[in-house]
Amino acid sequence: MERPALRRLLADIQTKKVDCVVVYKVDRLSRSVYDFAKIMEILEKHGATFVSVTQQFNTATSRAACRTGLFPQNYPICRIFAAPLLAVT
Repeated sequence: MERPALRRLLADIQTKKVDCVVVYKVDRLSRSVYDFAKIMEILEKHGATFVSVTQQFNTATSRAACRTGLFPQNYPICRIFAAPLLAVT
């Protein structure tokens, strides 16, 4: 993760200056599944939530947060790409 703005965002999450990350699409945050999983791990560790406005991904709700905890780290991103096919809510 060599992006300075992303590093600043992650630092702000770790210092509790940011408690929710909102993106237009997941690929605006990261196109790498590995990096996305690492970012989600940092968010979870520090109690921050993640919302994708145009995709059905929102860890701010208890239902979504529960689902992300039930699967290995790379599954949330798989659900995002599969959502249009599966009509995930």
